[in-house]
Amino acid sequence: MYVGSTPQGQGHETMVALVVAERLGWPLEKIRVTAGDTRHVPFALLTAGSRSAVMVGNAAAQAGAAMRKRVLERAGDALEADVQDMVLEDGVIGVRGAPARSVPATDVLPDEGLEVFDSFDPKRPLTFSSGCHGAVVAVDPETGQVEVLRYVIAHDTGKAINPVTLEGQLHGGYAHGLGYALYEAAVYDADGSYRTASFLDYTIVEDALRKRNPDAVVDRLPITSDRIVELLTAEH
Repeated sequence: MYVGSTPQGQGHETMVALVVAERLGWPLEKIRVTAGDTRHVPFALLTAGSRSAVMVGNAAAQAGAAMRKRVLERAGDALEADVQDMVLEDGVIGVRGAPARSVPATDVLPDEGLEVFDSFDPKRPLTFSSGCHGAVVAVDPETGQVEVLRYVIAHDTGKAINPVTLEGQLHGGYAHGLGYALYEAAVYDADGSYRTASFLDYTIVEDALRKRNPDAVVDRLPITSDRIVELLTAEH
């Protein structure tokens, strides 16, 4: 599977593989995703603005569904069945109501393979989820020292494609939020010399990550599929 997306560690390859595996009916471990290879895909826009799951994910879903249809069409003669009566699951083509009639999908593929191309270009391409981070902190009025007592995230995710990546992104938002607010800063001397040119001097959120509650509470709101993640409690 070739996609025009150019990820920098967001897990797009895994997301695309999961989508294609479901829509095509193919084993996940047999799907290989290559991102940003201009020999195989035309120009695609950047990775930004929480757009990739919607744009790339839908393109991958459409391509997977199109390939599924072509594979089933080729299996029609071998199984003597209509496309609408056949299923493709885990790389095996079968006929509904006739479990004895099946064939590996690889048996109906031509030697040169099959190829489909699809894209997703909606009229309103912008999309984003809603979220809120809440922190309870204690501030020493004399020293200005800040201690984070509790940190909770509520995030509207909808149906998660890859829950593991999602939880990692929530934890990353926690770390980045605290970093921006309390730790990270570009420090200069009075003469303009840069004092935080490396991670030896530039403070990162290591302490906050160590204090993260390992049993973070993940729950769902009663009406939506939002997530509530409690990353830091007073006891931790």
